[in-house]
Amino acid sequence: MNLALRRPLAVLAAAAVVLSPSVWWAGPSYADVQSQCTGQDKVIIKRVENVRKKFVPTHVEAITLSAGSAYSEATTLIHAETLKAKTNITSEVGGSANWGFASVEAKVGISVAAEGAKTTTSSVTKTFSIPAKNKDRRFALFTGNYQVKGRWHYLSCSRAPGQGTEKWGPIETFGGRDTGTVLCPRSRYATSDYRYGIARAAGC
Repeated sequence: MNLALRRPLAVLAAAAVVLSPSVWWAGPSYADVQSQCTGQDKVIIKRVENVRKKFVPTHVEAITLSAGSAYSEATTLIHAETLKAKTNITSEVGGSANWGFASVEAKVGISVAAEGAKTTTSSVTKTFSIPAKNKDRRFALFTGNYQVKGRWHYLSCSRAPGQGTEKWGPIETFGGRDTGTVLCPRSRYATSDYRYGIARAAGC
């Protein structure tokens, strides 16, 4: 349950491109405006690219079980991280940002939160069941969501061939929910393993 668009001013003028002041990654070359804009007088690119997701534990708690002990009870998990749904689509190109979140949702295959949403900062209660074993153990109990990030890409062509406005910017949201347990300590896992992040968030 992450960049440089710089050309001399003369090149910008020749390509007749308007670029977003807040760009994450380098997008297609400026020549794309000249090659793709043939006087359509409409938006021809309106999508989200470079989408990636990772699981983030939003609430955690660590427990210790002695040898022979089982665990089955409702447990209060404390806030660890807040995920937010945000983008600058509206401020950069106007209109609703819904198309951006819809594009993200289609790419990751899970329902994602709309702009302005965020995960709760309050504690949450979940029920966990862990069978007994004949050794001492420590667990990170967690619940969380998948954080999804990407780059929106917008290209609007004017009536004049070879002229248009092309912009890029960030989009971030979250979706899906998972609740479970991870065996501590985090040194059991590679740092790239999602379980490492969960155990670390729980302090074990």
